Amino acid sequence: MNNNEKTIDANVCGQIRSANEISEMIKIMEELEKDFDRLSHSEDHELLNQYGLGLVLSSRRLDRDPAFRYWTPADTIDGMPGDARAEFLYRPTYFAACILKQAYATEENPHVRKQFETALSQAMHACLGRGFSGHGYEADEGFNDTMEIFEKAEMYSFVEKYPDINREFTFAYLKARRRWKAKESK
Repeated sequence: MNNNEKTIDANVCGQIRSANEISEMIKIMEELEKDFDRLSHSEDHELLNQYGLGLVLSSRRLDRDPAFRYWTPADTIDGMPGDARAEFLYRPTYFAACILKQAYATEENPHVRKQFETALSQAMHACLGRGFSGHGYEADEGFNDTMEIFEKAEMYSFVEKYPDINREFTFAYLKARRRWKAKESK
């Protein structure tokens, strides 16, 4: 592991709760994607633990569905248009789920691992909200982007090994991945 990986700002996930301008939300999304790139395959237990716990603490839940745990750089999702929800609610939730799955897979402390499992299961539940697709005319592009995020994070191997963390996600993801792979091979 190099020293750059240690410099990840684990507090970027805390910023997700306070952004109110589009430019700030885009900046936070860029940072989250960088963190995803660095952490989705990391074996650095300490860094994954710190970042994973930050994700657990910075998550939000829908009032109407407490099992729906999501991340967003927006101050509120009330009244947010569908295209913005795809970009600023679902996409960061996909990144968070992928980082949490890595934190879960490398965590040895049973209590902390259980916290990661609960948050991951709820993040997986939230990932199902759009059927892994984008919004409107960008539905297919959003679907491909989502599948690429999960592929990069090796979600397939993870759900094969841990299918019971969220059975509904596992089933939907495997079905979507088969469809994506079939489209990709044409």
